[in-house]
Amino acid sequence: MLFWRIFCPTCGRSIDHHVWHINTGLGPKLALCPKCNTQVSTGRWEWPTFSGGRRARYHVLSAGYAVLFGILGGGAGELAYRVTPSLAEGSPEMFGVKLFPTILLGVFSTLLVVLVQMYRVKSSRKRSAAGPDTLVKASLFNFQTDLQGKFALLFVLLAIGAVSPWIYRKSREVYETYNRGAQPAPESTASDSTSPDETVPEPAAAPVPEPEAAVAPKTEETTAPAEEAESPGEVYEKAAKEAFYSTSLYHFHAASTLLQETADGMAAGKLKDKLLLYREAVQMASDQFDRTAARIEAGGSEVSLAFPGVGDGKVIRIDVDGVTVKRDDGTDTVHAWKEISDYQQLRLFEMCLKTGAAGEHLAVAAIAVHRGMKDEAETRLIAAASLDAELKEKSASLRELFREIAGAEEPAATGND
Repeated sequence: MLFWRIFCPTCGRSIDHHVWHINTGLGPKLALCPKCNTQVSTGRWEWPTFSGGRRARYHVLSAGYAVLFGILGGGAGELAYRVTPSLAEGSPEMFGVKLFPTILLGVFSTLLVVLVQMYRVKSSRKRSAAGPDTLVKASLFNFQTDLQGKFALLFVLLAIGAVSPWIYRKSREVYETYNRGAQPAPESTASDSTSPDETVPEPAAAPVPEPEAAVAPKTEETTAPAEEAESPGEVYEKAAKEAFYSTSLYHFHAASTLLQETADGMAAGKLKDKLLLYREAVQMASDQFDRTAARIEAGGSEVSLAFPGVGDGKVIRIDVDGVTVKRDDGTDTVHAWKEISDYQQLRLFEMCLKTGAAGEHLAVAAIAVHRGMKDEAETRLIAAASLDAELKEKSASLRELFREIAGAEEPAATGND
């Protein structure tokens, strides 16, 4: 048979199993069932009783186990990199694969098997010194029996851990696509209420008095009251709203220019400082947009996006108008930003940032808040402060600013559900 299994004769619990007699044979002669404490004969032998040939066989099989599990562990690392490319951001390559996580996880898996096999020999010697027929409970965390099954379980857990970020992202994409309510349409202004085809009648001209009936001008003229000037707070709020809307459309230059010109026209004070800080955040977002575009075109970052009813595609170019995606059939399609959910837009920038660059975390936070992703923006600000202590004060200031502007204007006109 392919699998050799030993069960507890009392409760039927599996005590030990291995593939087709391929096992080292090292272990306690008797094991306690972890369920009912029945003594079960394992057919294994202790190290001091091994002949030279059996010891050589133990070393050869242990080396084989180590190589096999190292390959499987490296495969799990490669799988993690494929579904989450940001894990290997900045990682050098060896033999055509990423040093982290592929090679390092493979080496770790190999060393784990070697250390466990050495530990088993040491434990066997201790049991032999303690006396014959020493009992060992065959529990899940005991590596004296059923080693193949336990390492197979460990590999399954590694594989699940590797794909769990992908599962999480897919779940978020489904939520973003199907469960988020539609953004409210922008309110129409008074000027919009008039159809372009409608002709506004011109006011009738006032009758011109005859020269002889002309009235002499009064010495005291009555003038209309002057229009009340906007307060600094109203100027700030208006500029912040317009800048938020422009930035949500990736029109960074327009937003930056507006904020700078508005700040130049204000007196020194807290409102002017906030406008200048907002302009700095917009500039950081603009620079990150350009860096992301360059990395994608250079092939340094791989990002795939999902489109409901169409499928996945690899992003090969981004610009202010949208995203160019290469399909599996080799065709290129262009998608406007409004066709892509806010979550996927943010994920694109997150996948392309350098995880160790604190400034890029601040920039992605600025992008996140303009996509309506306030929690993600908080996460990036915290990451920036933890990476660079000098940015703690800047992160705190941006957090306060983002909380204020996020409630001031929503990017409704982007159409991203």
